[in-house]
Amino acid sequence: MKKEVFIRPAKPDEGVLLSQLAFASKANGYTEAFMEACRSELTWSESDLRDEAYRFLVAESDGKLRGFTALLLDQEGSAELEALFVDPASAGKGIGSTLLTGVVKVACALGIRAVTIQSDPGAVPFYERFGAQKVGESPSGSIEGRMLPVLVLDLSQPLFLPIS
Repeated sequence: MKKEVFIRPAKPDEGVLLSQLAFASKANGYTEAFMEACRSELTWSESDLRDEAYRFLVAESDGKLRGFTALLLDQEGSAELEALFVDPASAGKGIGSTLLTGVVKVACALGIRAVTIQSDPGAVPFYERFGAQKVGESPSGSIEGRMLPVLVLDLSQPLFLPIS
C-alpha cells in the first residue's frame, strides 16, 4: 500500500530540518569537500522561510518530512525553482513529482508563465520528463568553474506527469 503524501507550506521554524534534508539529498555521489563548498547554498533560515519572495512547500508522510521545494518569485512575475530536495530514504517514491506538481499549482495560481530551474546535472532528466527544456548554462554559486544546466518549465503547456 502506497503511503499518502501531504503537501503543505513550510513553517518558519523548519529551516534547520530543510537544510539537513537538502544536504543529505545532495550528498549522494559527491565528495565531502564538494558538499562543504555547497553548504551555504543548501542552508535555509527562518528569515528565508518568512521572506515574501519565496514559496516553500514540504512533502510529509507518516508525520515525517520527505522533501521540500523553494520557489523564488521576482518583481517581473517570473519564478525560479531554487530547491527541490527529497530525503534519500524516500527517493524514487514519487515525492519529487508530487512536489514539482505542487510548485506548478502555486506558480499558476500566482499567474507565473514559466519557472526557471538551475539544475544539478543529474536532475536534468527528471525535469525533462515534466516538459522542461534546457536553455543554457549558468555558473555554480559555490564551485568555481562548474557550470550548471538551466532549464525552463513553460507553464502555458500541459504538465507532463511521468508514469510511475
